[in-house]
Amino acid sequence: MMQRSPIGHLTPGYPTPVFRLIGPLVALTMVLVACDADSDRSPSGAEPSLGSAPVAPGTSAPQAGGPFMTDDSLRVEVAARGLIEPTAVAFLAADDFFVTEKSTGEVHRVAAGEVGEPVVDLAVSFFDERGLLGIALHPEFAENGYVYLYWTASGEGNGDEGLLGTDTDDEFTLPDLGNRVDRFAWDGEALTWDMNIVELRSNTLDTDTSGRIRGNHDAGPIVFGQDGTLFIVNGDQNLRGQYQNITDGPAPDDLNFAGAVLRLNDDGSIPEDNPFYDVGAEIGEGGENIQMTWAYGVRNSFGLAIHPDTGDLWETENGDDSWDEINIFRSERFDEYRQIELDSEDGIDNPEYPPESLAGTADEARSQMFELEGSTFVEPVFSWRYPPAVTSIAFVTDEALGGSFANTAWLGTVLTDSLLRYPLLDDGSGFDFGDDQGLADRVDDNEQKGDLGESAAYVVGSGFGIVTHIMRSPDDLLYVASISNGEVYRIGPADQSGADEGDVVEVTVGTDPGAELLFDPTEVTVPSGATVRLWNGEPSRCTARPRAGGREGYV
Repeated sequence: MMQRSPIGHLTPGYPTPVFRLIGPLVALTMVLVACDADSDRSPSGAEPSLGSAPVAPGTSAPQAGGPFMTDDSLRVEVAARGLIEPTAVAFLAADDFFVTEKSTGEVHRVAAGEVGEPVVDLAVSFFDERGLLGIALHPEFAENGYVYLYWTASGEGNGDEGLLGTDTDDEFTLPDLGNRVDRFAWDGEALTWDMNIVELRSNTLDTDTSGRIRGNHDAGPIVFGQDGTLFIVNGDQNLRGQYQNITDGPAPDDLNFAGAVLRLNDDGSIPEDNPFYDVGAEIGEGGENIQMTWAYGVRNSFGLAIHPDTGDLWETENGDDSWDEINIFRSERFDEYRQIELDSEDGIDNPEYPPESLAGTADEARSQMFELEGSTFVEPVFSWRYPPAVTSIAFVTDEALGGSFANTAWLGTVLTDSLLRYPLLDDGSGFDFGDDQGLADRVDDNEQKGDLGESAAYVVGSGFGIVTHIMRSPDDLLYVASISNGEVYRIGPADQSGADEGDVVEVTVGTDPGAELLFDPTEVTVPSGATVRLWNGEPSRCTARPRAGGREGYV
């Protein structure tokens, strides 16, 4: 069996290229021998496909030079690498977390930088934006061990309930209700299926407005609210029904229940205080789906987060040719209608709805909206004129990263390669741009897709590739998953950098044109207990030998 290490996979017989120093401070001159690529962890030729970001063939290749922070008071380092399309993380403890992989269907435990063998391997359909997309731990995980996964099933698995095994990127190999959330039980070694929470629509669009077959808008983020209920978002699946504000379209039965935020109890039952619980009870087919609904009119989302002070649910949302959004679905506001796009070259993805079917004015768009009884229109709290393809969102409300970072929201994107950090109002009810006249209207009037526009001043880091998840750790650092880089990054105060006991020092290995091994840095001094990890830019296998002459350390 292949063993995964922090630099990829190792073949049996090759010791792990991680060195634990047991002496006092030691200066190491690194010499690497017997290194070559290990291709057994290639991602089946898949490409990360979030939004429409251009990516090179092959997946999870770290960006040249890696990410960096634009604020000198922060540092960024690799928390886990050698991953295949990481999508989300969930923490067991500080520097100890689960990470999900989109196209393998695997969940790995990462402890102190070591990527372990998969603790579960689901049979996923990973065509386009499908795959293993979200993870959340039960609020009482320490007592019950429950782990929740959002994923797209191939329908051809085996093992637990037929859910485990081989993955597929065939566009049509999946059931109608292939997107699902399941609960698993953690025993300290593996995740075992416990129960299904919900099954949701997974649609294949035979052709979009660009002539492509699509299996996108699958959403996937899941998060527990402060009351212990589970929020789930499913994209619109390129369907066009009542939940997409097509008033004469199909009602939200099982095959058309898409583009919604759901709120469920931890066992999949429906809370009776959901906003449309009574409305759904009076409806026949599709009534239970309406009861599950917390918000509808969602195109697609890669970000759900609970504000730690207010308890409000924040959601990021992707437009097509225009209008990415950030929304707040507060406990007293129940429904979100997506504003119909007012500027589009090719309609709204589905060729059955060309540009002329869109509203010409905001008033016309409002008049066309489908309204459930008791629904409330929710304006976005922030928008981009042209999409950066916003993804995950997380909050820093304290001074753990430094005083200037308190009360801020952090966001990732598909198209900008950047992390954004926006200031929040003191009460957490929205954004506070102070005297910034450009964003005073809470709209970034950028000029094209992927343009940072008026948000350029709020870039806090670059080189992160396609960000799929941002999350605070138990020790108050920020972790960022990059599906395109195949890595998870850790962000913290710069004055905490350096190799303390138990920390990791990384040495990058490359070659010059004559194939001589190069090391960066060439020499590193580390204290007792620190780990030195070698990385050559791709999964590798390496041997190491003790330093000659009985000197301390290893080469």
